[in-house]
Amino acid sequence: MPDYALLAIPAFTFLAVVPHAYALSTVKKHTQWSNANGRGESNIQHVKKTLPPAVFATYERAEAAHKNSMESLPLFIAATLSGVFAEKLTRTDVGNAQFAAIFLGIRILYTLLYINTSSEQASHARSMTWTAGLALCFYQIYKAAVALA
Repeated sequence: MPDYALLAIPAFTFLAVVPHAYALSTVKKHTQWSNANGRGESNIQHVKKTLPPAVFATYERAEAAHKNSMESLPLFIAATLSGVFAEKLTRTDVGNAQFAAIFLGIRILYTLLYINTSSEQASHARSMTWTAGLALCFYQIYKAAVALA
């Protein structure tokens, strides 16, 4: 039987790319996208000028969700690997598969909230999901450290 926590690493990497693909598909419905210099300032300014403001805001939020997921990936990998090591070396169940499943669920919710939330008040729910994911990673590392002690 595969180690589902380890498989959650490529799953999260895929989930991290989805908002970027969504952002580009949103842009391409309204204007041309230059992949030759996709992150270049001139390309972003072209997109900003040619898209309706609400569509550009959605593009920006989707890109921000993508970047945040990529920034969160190292901590998730560290938490997952520490759990895997603890479980394999000590034969103790630290709930690594459950951790990975819950974390992925939190990140899916986070991404949906990030892309679809445009009000300041509603953005706090997104921040709470981000905090929950962060805390979950730290807790998993702590559980692994205790098991390895």
